[in-house]
Amino acid sequence: MNRKEFLKTAAAGLIAASVPSVALRAAARSPHKRPERRSGRLSLAFEPYDLKLIHPFTVAVNTRTHTPDVQVTLEYDGITGYGEASMPPYLGETQESVCRFLSSLDLSRFTDPFRMDEILDYVDRAAPDNRAAKASVDLALHDLVGKLLGQPWYKIWGLSPEKAPDTSFTIGIDTAEVVRQKVEETAPYNVIKVKMGVEGDRELVEGIRSATDKTLCVDANQGWTDKERALETICWLAERNTLFVEQPLPKEMIDETAWLRERSPLPIIADEFLQRLPDVKRAEEVYDGININKIKKADLRRSLGIVLQDTNLFTGTIRDNIRYGRLDATDEEVVAAAQLANADDFIRRLPDGYDTVIDGDGGSLSQGQCQLLSIARAAVADPPVMILDEATSSIDTRTESIVQAGMDGLMYGRTVFVIAHRLSTIQNADVIMVLQLGHIIERGNHEQLIAEHGKYYQLYTGAFELE
Repeated sequence: MNRKEFLKTAAAGLIAASVPSVALRAAARSPHKRPERRSGRLSLAFEPYDLKLIHPFTVAVNTRTHTPDVQVTLEYDGITGYGEASMPPYLGETQESVCRFLSSLDLSRFTDPFRMDEILDYVDRAAPDNRAAKASVDLALHDLVGKLLGQPWYKIWGLSPEKAPDTSFTIGIDTAEVVRQKVEETAPYNVIKVKMGVEGDRELVEGIRSATDKTLCVDANQGWTDKERALETICWLAERNTLFVEQPLPKEMIDETAWLRERSPLPIIADEFLQRLPDVKRAEEVYDGININKIKKADLRRSLGIVLQDTNLFTGTIRDNIRYGRLDATDEEVVAAAQLANADDFIRRLPDGYDTVIDGDGGSLSQGQCQLLSIARAAVADPPVMILDEATSSIDTRTESIVQAGMDGLMYGRTVFVIAHRLSTIQNADVIMVLQLGHIIERGNHEQLIAEHGKYYQLYTGAFELE
């Protein structure tokens, strides 16, 4: 699934508006300014500039002291998103070509930056190629929408910074003295990326290894042309705490790269080889790495949790009903999930506690208690993204306060979408979006929307009847 399909699926699946109003709640808090209700048009601006490097940057095929760049801004009612088109020589793009492409775009035709798939599809279709230029608009649009939502994108996508891969520091080909200086500059980083692909590049690695034992990633930038010597060097690198080797042979040497991959003790990763989507298919049998086309739907679904209006329990113990969210959960994890969902107290007061047997309709449990078990089931799965679809609409207000406490625990530290007509469940949301006939008509937090005296205000004060 590509980015556009993800956004389209997310929009259709999470905020499909068969109801007049939908409220979305992102549980992770952010210090950013809350989004305000806005109306206007997108405004694109750009400016070329040269990004000067601290050190000359040498790879197998060239040396550069600066990188040509184009800074891009996308403004919407006083909020600005930033992107850039960075143009390493091998991409074949220039500042002139990027500016020419960007000049051809008319983004003022769009009045809603949240229709990201439509905007980026328009940019994609404007002209073939121009990948750096298109990426700059993509970056600026994501930055703009994140600012409008008041959330960084890692939170919107339900990612955890603590679980993110290490960022590497790249050391280009250079003299021993400069390499030692660069090694000192790697202090904040756990991984070093090393450029190789020229005669004597082993001395570069030896110089790094004399100063640090940090994990290395090697990028030969197509610099090795003899597959036998490439294999010999890779075997040598494998003994020196190297994680992988990137683009060891020229991208045209497909058969030789496949031969190398079969014998290499290290993964062989594609770089220059991958420049268009069809290249992904060609790379399958030649390079290592994860083919995103092979991500299974079951794995994708495991990243999403959902609590519905109607509870779905089965005949069995309460413990097994909660564990159904993740079948390999331990007893301790089941109890922890129940505590998080505010269900542990009533469960322990049952005759057999967690071993109490209930039937499919919950038996003697109240509707609120059944809902708490559903929340606990979602909590034990511990997904990064949670959907709460009218989870409190069919219970009384007293029970709602108990269930809401359980949902608050479930929301912490993850991205949560709440779909609700009962507005008391979403007052603390970071972002509330009001939908009418499939369109977002208001956006903000509770205080801002009340102050606007619009449709949300009418819904909240009872001045508007839901059909």
